[in-house]
Amino acid sequence: MVLTRRASRRLEDLGVDPTDIDTPLQAAAVIDEVEEQRTRAASVSKSDQCTYCHGTTLIIVWLALSALAHVHGMIPYLKSAELADSEFSAWWKEGYAIYGSYDFRYVSANQLISCVQGLTAMVDTPLCLLAIYAIVNKKWWQHPVQLVLCACQIYGTLLFFLEAHFNGWSGVTADPFGFWVFIVALNGLWIALPAHMMHASFNELRKVLDPEYEA
Repeated sequence: MVLTRRASRRLEDLGVDPTDIDTPLQAAAVIDEVEEQRTRAASVSKSDQCTYCHGTTLIIVWLALSALAHVHGMIPYLKSAELADSEFSAWWKEGYAIYGSYDFRYVSANQLISCVQGLTAMVDTPLCLLAIYAIVNKKWWQHPVQLVLCACQIYGTLLFFLEAHFNGWSGVTADPFGFWVFIVALNGLWIALPAHMMHASFNELRKVLDPEYEA
């Protein structure tokens, strides 16, 4: 049975050779199948894009919060009297004081913590802002910056935990809730999330540098 011109043109538009189709019913079935496959593929692609957008937004939020947290690193250089008389907003000082009530090293001029936090504020904060700029503007150097930033964050956090460990955890609260929530869980974020971001950046760079790599 001869196919109609309309059916033949539709098959050609879908990339199907009309000469391979014997009947109008077969043509209709093929058209429906191809259109369903394209619809399903478009839906999956849109879902992937939404997932990517949500993931990118979360990374930007995390980097912004990290930059804000790293700025706190300059506060240990201030003496208590200077901190009390400074122009920091009430919520800023209150938040720092609350954390300092669980981690005493931040209010007792611990030398290692002061050095690490000072370097973190001067190095990690600009890197966070650079990474945000690179992500938003889709710069090619996003992942190299992200790798360096995450390595710095993980290194600084490991020093944070190791200093407490080698001093018998005497510089942090003994309260179980405060210890596990503010000391372990809160600071552990600066190991878990940077590690995840490093893995993602490594894979992105490997796609470009390793021709045998398959994602």
